[in-house]
Amino acid sequence: MGKRKKPKNLDENYHHRRPKKLGGSGKIGSPNMVKVLVVKHRAWHCLFSTKTPEEIAATINRTWLDPDYEMVAVKKDKPQECNRVLRRLAAEHNYVPTQDWELDFQNPPRIPPPKGGSYEEVQKPKEREGDRETPSPSPKPRRD
Repeated sequence: MGKRKKPKNLDENYHHRRPKKLGGSGKIGSPNMVKVLVVKHRAWHCLFSTKTPEEIAATINRTWLDPDYEMVAVKKDKPQECNRVLRRLAAEHNYVPTQDWELDFQNPPRIPPPKGGSYEEVQKPKEREGDRETPSPSPKPRRD
């Protein structure tokens, strides 16, 4: 058996976005598997091993991030967690909102259309006479 080749700076391998031990797929081509540079993959696992996103955020906050900031990991399918985090941060910093600022994921706000118009008109303006450019004649080839 030959020696194992040492990875170069541009070698890539696959990283499990959700570790297999936490239920992540190991199938190449799944959204859970992404190609990354070997050097960055090793650095990630040196720093975070196979921690959960919440544990990673806590490690980053405790060790790496400016103390005036806080990184938060919130699961996409749990929008109520965003509001819980917002309420906690507001309480920690004695912030009193001047309006209802909780995120309503069931009924997101809509931007009203312009006066007397509709969204379709904003996206696709009507063509008016004179708006079209007249094509300029192509230049004749020079003969020298």
